Amino acid sequence: KRVLLPRCTDREHMEAVPFTREEDLAPGRWGIPEPKPEIPAIQNPDEGPEIILIPCAAAGRDGKRLGHGAGYYDRFLREMTGMRICLCFEALLMEDLPTDEMDVNMDRVLTDGEEQG
Repeated sequence: KRVLLPRCTDREHMEAVPFTREEDLAPGRWGIPEPKPEIPAIQNPDEGPEIILIPCAAAGRDGKRLGHGAGYYDRFLREMTGMRICLCFEALLMEDLPTDEMDVNMDRVLTDGEEQG
């Protein structure tokens, strides 16, 4: 299986980069390990992931997702066609989560309790 990791390219965008070794990671924009800049990203969204695991600050049982406010994942997900699975702690599931037209809904929400949606 091929694993792709996100890499922030500027204050608004991220790209998918193949991952093979932990040595290829370095702290990124937010101090989170991501692929080093010299490793080429995929160029064609059709080469993108079949399954995309997405973090959240909170999520709705209906697939709505609240991120951390920068919009990185929402912009990224508009270009990718893989199944979108949001990883959410059960305690952070909300019944009514506000979203707007820029927010991308998830295909599934997976919690530490059970799968939703």
